[in-house]
Amino acid sequence: MHTEDWELGYRFVMRDNNAKYTSALDASDTEIKRNTIASPNLRAHGERFIQTLQVECLDKFVVVSQGHLNLINRQFQHWYNYERPHSARDFLPPGCESPPAPRDTIRLNEVVCETRLGGVLKSYSRRAA
Repeated sequence: MHTEDWELGYRFVMRDNNAKYTSALDASDTEIKRNTIASPNLRAHGERFIQTLQVECLDKFVVVSQGHLNLINRQFQHWYNYERPHSARDFLPPGCESPPAPRDTIRLNEVVCETRLGGVLKSYSRRAA
């Protein structure tokens, strides 16, 4: 339903072998790829992202509509992909190729805090010279 709302094309649907999926899903014109039986770590990256979204963002809101949920998810997705420091990249955000030049002292007025979703998501950067 999400891909139809956003008019996104898809060819594959990956799902587990749970009985909650009906035969109508398998009869659609997309190719169904099923996970192997007893493979709990197969979807580890996706499940970790969902846990991060829930704990860091959705637990702090009372979602009142589908549009509200979509807004929260878009804001979180932008923060997660472009602003959040990643430990695998020496705590640099994805858009930053190298760390800023080291400074002996950084004054408080040189630090800029950008907030999203009413202060739930924050990112800090240096003010441009």
